[in-house]
Amino acid sequence: MIYLPHGVRVIGYLVGGINILPGLFLAHLYSAINFVNFASNDFLFIFGLSIGATICVLLAVLLLYRKTQVKFFDLKLKNILLIVILSSLINSYLSYFLRVIFKFDFGFELETFLSPEILKFLTGDIIGALFLFFLVTGLRKLKII
Repeated sequence: MIYLPHGVRVIGYLVGGINILPGLFLAHLYSAINFVNFASNDFLFIFGLSIGATICVLLAVLLLYRKTQVKFFDLKLKNILLIVILSSLINSYLSYFLRVIFKFDFGFELETFLSPEILKFLTGDIIGALFLFFLVTGLRKLKII
């Protein structure tokens, strides 16, 4: 499973900075409301997921650099990999705990640290972000962007 929106979040935040966060939040909220089949009483769950998905990259950058602004094209590959992996971990575990809190029954076991559901979110986020990263850098080398 490849989850490209996480790659859009990572690259969008690293290129646009903090100013892009409201747009990322509204895009996630809009897509979750319109494209995911949730009941109408699950708005708090969708809202929490949207906030978590929006700030996961910001939290990863804050944990790694202790500042909110870094430039995408100035970062080395290992730093981008760290941001991708850490933001994917934050997003995956936040999604997991929100599902547990709102009592969705997906067969989650609270005792399991690396449940299949968490690993599914984690690998999808990482692969999607790395795919878009290599696509953007490849297009930049070809002078397309």
